[in-house]
Amino acid sequence: MLIVHKLDRFSRDKYDSAKYKRKLKLNGIQLYSVTENLDGSPESVILESLLKGMAEYYSKNLAREVMKGMKETAYQCKHTGGLPPIGYAVDPVTRKYIINEEEHGIVETVFSMFLAGHGYNQIIRELTEQGYTSRYGKPISKGTLGTILRNEKYTGTYIFNLTDSKDAAGKRNGNRHKNSEDVIRVEGGMPQLVTKEDFQKAQDKMNQNKRQPGAYKAKEMYLLSGLIVCG
Repeated sequence: MLIVHKLDRFSRDKYDSAKYKRKLKLNGIQLYSVTENLDGSPESVILESLLKGMAEYYSKNLAREVMKGMKETAYQCKHTGGLPPIGYAVDPVTRKYIINEEEHGIVETVFSMFLAGHGYNQIIRELTEQGYTSRYGKPISKGTLGTILRNEKYTGTYIFNLTDSKDAAGKRNGNRHKNSEDVIRVEGGMPQLVTKEDFQKAQDKMNQNKRQPGAYKAKEMYLLSGLIVCG
């Protein structure tokens, strides 16, 4: 048997609860709640459904109230939690973003070198030679470079609620953006590290590189370019 204090400790999502309870049943495992007397009778089925519905309502309502508070914080251009982007720090008094004097050179170097035509490997070597590392003391990765180049906050625009939350399967995807009407944008809400013109040039360049086929990346033209497909 599996014993829980309350059913909401097992799951607050009715679909997950039904799915995993079914898995337990198929393996001969009974689910028991200490504080809720569910004896398997027809009446207890109704009570269990009511308890699960209340638990899911509590969870979703709490998330809604938390989001309301975070949006009020965002409209004031204050830090809403988590690590600030590279190049920024958080003022402990105002809770607003300020320039991180030890890191802003990373952002400036990345944008200037990328727009000058340098590749990621060259940029990483230059950052290493300048003594820059990640916040964990490791060399800056290509993924970090991509994140920096795509971050619109460096133009001085405060952005909140940009990426989507979990999908129907419960998976997160930081590349999936929400509808524009759900995103909070405040121009001038953050210190500017990159001009809007340079940021847009970087986006255009990245999109162009993304569309280019392998033939344009090769150092020479091969006879069967575009005809052979990797298995």
